[in-house]
Amino acid sequence: MIFSKEKWSNADEMMPFISVSRSLEFQTVEAPLRSAFEKFLRPLLGDLMTEDLIAIYTATSPTPVQSRLLFLAQMANARLAFWDNYDEMQMLIGGSGTLRQESEDAKTPYKYQEQALKRSWKEKGFNALDDLLKYLEEHKPEFPHFAESSYYTENKKAIVRNAAEIDRYYFINGSRLIYLRLKQHMQNISIGMIKARIGTAVYDAFIANLATDTPEDKYTKLREALIPVVVFYSLARLVKETGSITEKGLFFDSLSGSTGDNETVHQPVSDERIMMQANMLEADGISYWKIAEKLLTADFEYTSSAGTLIPKRDNTDKKSFWA
Repeated sequence: MIFSKEKWSNADEMMPFISVSRSLEFQTVEAPLRSAFEKFLRPLLGDLMTEDLIAIYTATSPTPVQSRLLFLAQMANARLAFWDNYDEMQMLIGGSGTLRQESEDAKTPYKYQEQALKRSWKEKGFNALDDLLKYLEEHKPEFPHFAESSYYTENKKAIVRNAAEIDRYYFINGSRLIYLRLKQHMQNISIGMIKARIGTAVYDAFIANLATDTPEDKYTKLREALIPVVVFYSLARLVKETGSITEKGLFFDSLSGSTGDNETVHQPVSDERIMMQANMLEADGISYWKIAEKLLTADFEYTSSAGTLIPKRDNTDKKSFWA
């Protein structure tokens, strides 16, 4: 793990990531921190890179690059631990059973405050994971074991690889949560639509080349052209499926003066507006697909069959015909 009792020192180790009381003891948060480390960090980094990270934590004089990596990892670990184990940390489990902790000097927060706090930890924790992965990719020579992780090898085969690439075409504020919501849709679009359109041979060669350390220029250009196609079609699918790009739903904000004070009122978006948004996203996807088709036609053996149901074939010196 990348927190310890030896380095806790009156919660000094936690203070850079979450503003906690100095009376917070390490044993109180040890289990949540360990659980989040094993649940969120180890699967992403892989066993070898995880052991490298632990070695950096215990090192007496890590390099500046290593220190920055550790900081990002601890940030993700701390916030995800407090979010994922919030309800458990609110309880006192002892010989008398499970009790709610209370104090005469402090009051428990209101429900809306609890929800806002948990949502903040969740968003910031997952975004810190994204920052951690991005940092590792930018410093691959210093962390060679990261390239051996299943996350890295699988991610290199993806057309859209992170939240930043989505942000280039549709603003999601770098949210890893939205990226994760879109991930399965992007996989389905990549295989179910892109592969079906360009053919198995071209698609498989494209993905295999992307997975290498030095992909060919034409395949790099093709990925760049296909990123917005996958992004917009996936966004459209997500909106149609859930009515929302985020977990909060689609709402219009309006001001109401019925009580004498202007206050914001949230009104759910109608099904018609949801479909309108999905159709706009699909229209953008179609526009970018036409751009990608031009590249496919110029650099690959690809011929568009759009606008006709008749299969294209070379009928030279043949007697078959379509009636």
